[in-house]
Amino acid sequence: MNYSVCASSVYRGQPLKHSLPLLKAAGATAYEFWLWWEEDQKELKALQDSLGLQLVSVCSRFAPMNVPERQKEFLEGLRETLGFAEELGCPFIIGQAGPQLSDVPRDEQEKRIADTLVKADALLAGSRCTLALEPLNTQIDHKGYFLDKAGDAFRLVRAAGSPRVRVLYDIYHQFITEGAPLTDLLDNLDLVCHVHLAGHPGRHEPWLENRIRADEYLDALEQPSYTGYVGLEYMPKDPDRAQAELARFLKGRRA
Repeated sequence: MNYSVCASSVYRGQPLKHSLPLLKAAGATAYEFWLWWEEDQKELKALQDSLGLQLVSVCSRFAPMNVPERQKEFLEGLRETLGFAEELGCPFIIGQAGPQLSDVPRDEQEKRIADTLVKADALLAGSRCTLALEPLNTQIDHKGYFLDKAGDAFRLVRAAGSPRVRVLYDIYHQFITEGAPLTDLLDNLDLVCHVHLAGHPGRHEPWLENRIRADEYLDALEQPSYTGYVGLEYMPKDPDRAQAELARFLKGRRA
């Protein structure tokens, strides 16, 4: 299994120049973070290359896909993100659908998102990057967000009909939303480019005691048809033990 560590959550509040050496020391070979526009591109490229780390994902600039008046803003943000991702060898760009619009029927909002995905696909053509559409839970972390169910995300990606548009399946978010049935993930694995994992409740380390049986998902993903990463996007329960806990997990899963 390939693991990446989300520096923005595991080392929350620390600059990448501090957190990347730490996750490397813990045994990580890949990382991800959220807000690329807060970083100096050349400095980060030099740092990741010196550490021998692979950047797996970053977020695109935040603009909704389901608001026609802001579609151009989303696509321009994706274009900027693509330039950054290509320079740093990052394969996945995380895109979010936008807020639930109370005055617009749901099917109309889906049509708008589908249209945006088609235009995003054209923008990504010829690149080495994939747009990862992410459903999020609306009960705890992202109230008011439009896309909360994996099935809806899979349907939208199928409609886009491009290998450059796929789904980021976050086990933590989908467990809260609908129990994250393992069949949902495995039956649609061809549409999944990246997986995120954290425990529930608390969004802490997935290997600590919690309601999500992380080993079941990880064992199921140990198959030839999934060649991507599992991103560890959790908030450490005990920051003082975070480094040792991460190192122990990575060593154990690779043993």
